[in-house]
Amino acid sequence: MVNKTIEDFLIQSRMKRFEQANTSVFYFQNTTDNRKRISLKSVGKTNVAVTGKNKGNNWSFGISSYAILYPEPYIKVNSHIIFENAEEVVFGQEEHHALRRKFAFDWYNKDWLDTLLGIMFKLSATNEEKENRDPCQQ
Repeated sequence: MVNKTIEDFLIQSRMKRFEQANTSVFYFQNTTDNRKRISLKSVGKTNVAVTGKNKGNNWSFGISSYAILYPEPYIKVNSHIIFENAEEVVFGQEEHHALRRKFAFDWYNKDWLDTLLGIMFKLSATNEEKENRDPCQQ
């Protein structure tokens, strides 16, 4: 039930779903709005991007998650990078693997953490936009 709730929240936050190795990965598609860098100033860090372009391909930082209830309850969040071509079609597994190795070869734990924080900030901002939206306007 917790997993379904998380999945529904991510879909409502306008994230796309990509099925990868028996898990659903959610990511923001590379659009003008999603290309804006996210400020991490409130946690003493710089700005990060969660989407972008690399050598003619679009990349997006993605997350997958699942709830664990035993021995301690927690939600595990995994990081992913999703690549699409110019027509917004996600590449196959082999090409994905090669692109990820080339693109993120110099990312260290700090880079992955900062980008994960960025996507969490973006998700919270998306949620605030929904909460602040006038219910009378559609």
